[in-house]
Amino acid sequence: MTGLTNSVGTVIGLATSVTIVAVTVPVMLFYMLKDGQRLMPALRRLMPAKHADQTMNILSQMSQTLSHYIGGQVIECLFVMTFTSIGFTLVGLKYGLLLGIFAGMCNIIPYVGLHWGLASRDRCHWYGVSSGDFSTHRHHYCSADRR
Repeated sequence: MTGLTNSVGTVIGLATSVTIVAVTVPVMLFYMLKDGQRLMPALRRLMPAKHADQTMNILSQMSQTLSHYIGGQVIECLFVMTFTSIGFTLVGLKYGLLLGIFAGMCNIIPYVGLHWGLASRDRCHWYGVSSGDFSTHRHHYCSADRR
């Protein structure tokens, strides 16, 4: 019973954390985008004068680097979206375009997104969503049937 209680507690804790992050991050992002130009002057007023210039320079460089990273991620997502859609469609997956778009959007999270996209493709294929029936041809490639 203790194991069940710990498991339920872990699931509830995880769900609470995910919910808090899912609500807090968009709200903070909205206000940072809305009032972003006021953030740097407010930070400058809070720090000692002798470190203000150097800190503002570092924050400016960090902002520029982050902007370049996000721009690169968007370009990468577009490439993944395009070529995955083309590949899925060429191999006969019925919802290849939709799955390619999903894979590209998931790719915004490095490493994890690609696996989400490919897993969705696999689920669609194994649940019979593909336009070709590959299961009837499987016996030709099975080593047990070659005898």
